[in-house]
Amino acid sequence: MYVNFNYLVESDGRLLHARRDVAILFPLTLTDEHLLRARTVWFDVFEADLTADSCRKWKIVNTLGGQALFVGRCSKSFPAADCGAQEDCIYFISDYLKSKPHVDPLFDSGVFNMRNGKITPLLPETVVVQTQGGRRGRQTWFFPSEAM
Repeated sequence: MYVNFNYLVESDGRLLHARRDVAILFPLTLTDEHLLRARTVWFDVFEADLTADSCRKWKIVNTLGGQALFVGRCSKSFPAADCGAQEDCIYFISDYLKSKPHVDPLFDSGVFNMRNGKITPLLPETVVVQTQGGRRGRQTWFFPSEAM
């Protein structure tokens, strides 16, 4: 079974809708406990068709035109070459947990490559700092002000 998470992102003058498919096994009620075992398996990206005579409001796209998307509570797009990212890739974080801390803060974070459909880890495992319990904030992206 899949749960979808949706992100709107302005990218090079286009309005994009990135839909994240997360695989999960859960009963009738979805809780954070179930989300701790969830994993992102795919992204679909749609572009808003804002022309007046369009009968289709969203069309699927298979390229980001050299851009990189960073999705989460605060989503942004940048030319990949300008920020050291991979072209046509979606960088994502595990932004859907609301209450429980997790031992691995990057447990469902990664990079989705739109060209080949592969997901790779956001950071090498040796870089991830494991938390020892207690409260932690929600994950989000932050960008230098000159990149805005």
